[in-house]
Amino acid sequence: MTINVYCAQEASFYNEGVDGIEHSADLLVKYIEPLNKNLPEWYRDSHYRKCPAATNVIKQCYVIPLYYDINFSYSEHGLSSNDNRIIDFTGQSLAWSNQSIGPHQIINNVLLFADKPLTVTTLHPYLHVNEFTRNFNVLTAEYDIGKWCRPINTAFINNYREGNVNIKKGDIVSYIRFNTTEKIKIHTFAVSSWLRQQVYSATNMVNITTTVTPLEEVYRLFRYHNLRNRILKDIKENTI
Repeated sequence: MTINVYCAQEASFYNEGVDGIEHSADLLVKYIEPLNKNLPEWYRDSHYRKCPAATNVIKQCYVIPLYYDINFSYSEHGLSSNDNRIIDFTGQSLAWSNQSIGPHQIINNVLLFADKPLTVTTLHPYLHVNEFTRNFNVLTAEYDIGKWCRPINTAFINNYREGNVNIKKGDIVSYIRFNTTEKIKIHTFAVSSWLRQQVYSATNMVNITTTVTPLEEVYRLFRYHNLRNRILKDIKENTI
């Protein structure tokens, strides 16, 4: 059987009510790609590639690349970037924590939605060695993209390094794993104004209390407002 996964990328989910730049994903980024098509050179020559336990995980993983060059400055006071062109161009691309270790975020705004229940997990890009993976650790998160529609971003903490870190466009900054043995078929779509509002509201469901909102409660609210069928209908009308 096949699970249809619909993918888009936006720059404005967190800028509701703000006159920001709204870009077409096709102009700004490339969509997520299978990890097995982006394997590093060392992996192809290693015995690790013959391990069935490893290949079974890789088979359902996709990569998120960085869409632009970023120059981070890090000190005991935290992280910062002096390149305002990135922020101006993408609307909101970097989110800094007030704690020096983090977590900080690269705002990828990868939006995934499935036509069946499907849990996805974000992972540190453990096969790729670049300036990002040397200096930062990606935090793992997991939810069902058939039961909740929200953007996926790269949350990370730093390794207490001081100085400058230059991360290049195309560097892999995160993995997404689809936790299923079924075949995944990726479809791309454009985000409508209506869907943008729904995603903004759905993302902020977790802020309705001062405590942690259980995922099952988030899913229940999503069902209560009949968002699944309405969102799926809107996405299918805007597939590219």
